[in-house]
Amino acid sequence: MKENTPHDDLFKVTFSMPSEAAAFLRTFMPEWISSKLDFNTFRQEPDTFINENLRPYFSDIVYSCQWKDSQKAVKISFLLEHKSYVPKNIFIQLLRYLTEAYDHQYKSGNELNLVLPVVIYHGSETWQARNFASYFDLPEDRLI
Repeated sequence: MKENTPHDDLFKVTFSMPSEAAAFLRTFMPEWISSKLDFNTFRQEPDTFINENLRPYFSDIVYSCQWKDSQKAVKISFLLEHKSYVPKNIFIQLLRYLTEAYDHQYKSGNELNLVLPVVIYHGSETWQARNFASYFDLPEDRLI
């Protein structure tokens, strides 16, 4: 079972408030994404995409809103596993979470909505953004 810390409780309370969650996204999401989100439709969902296997590692708060250009729904999930270190396997953790999220939507009979996971990092080491392909030592670039 996941041990609660004051950080976990703070994040859960803060990101349960739609105004705070929206302010966070407006400030820290890439501008090309946040400018496309219709925050007038921003609302918290009762969903969780965390299964029993993932509960020791994550909790989540899921929001939905419309994408301005298409009025398609977008799910934005705050993965409340804050990181004080740069994890080497973050893509595997996120892939596991995304698989659960899309499986949940599919089994519920819903149209699949894009899920944008947000991981909170507060360590002292600089987090270097990497794309998924950079984790592989591929023999040819065409395999990306």
